[in-house]
Amino acid sequence: MNDMTIIQIDQSGGEPRVSSLQIAELIDKRHDNVKRTVERLVKEGVIQCPPTEDIKNHQNRTMTVYMLNEREAMIVVAQMDAAYTGRLVDAFRDLRDKAMNQPAVPATYVAALQAHIDAVRDLEQANTRIEDLEPRDLGMDLLEVAVPHFVS
Repeated sequence: MNDMTIIQIDQSGGEPRVSSLQIAELIDKRHDNVKRTVERLVKEGVIQCPPTEDIKNHQNRTMTVYMLNEREAMIVVAQMDAAYTGRLVDAFRDLRDKAMNQPAVPATYVAALQAHIDAVRDLEQANTRIEDLEPRDLGMDLLEVAVPHFVS
């Protein structure tokens, strides 16, 4: 199951995170081994203890997973299987690229109203500039570009 589609990076808490179960699936390791690696790295002081979540597995049984940030996930994967580190790096890079290409969503109602007012103002200014141009001016400009010798 080494397909990158299993990596679903969660951003609900603000910081992008990936579950220890997803890492286990990515690197074809048992989830309990991944959790042990996380716990060992915490004990050694390499990473801080990541938050946990309870999820239902494919047998509808509740299991606890660690929710790792980018740094923690990179360290865990590098410890367990260095060959897959690049794939995890790519998953986080893709997430960052998508976030950079999306317009920012206003955080408050007031900010949303201000963004709307700014957009309307910009549109009105553009329409005013278009209305200020007389049709003759537009036609003559195009004609001068197309046939400069005949428009004098």
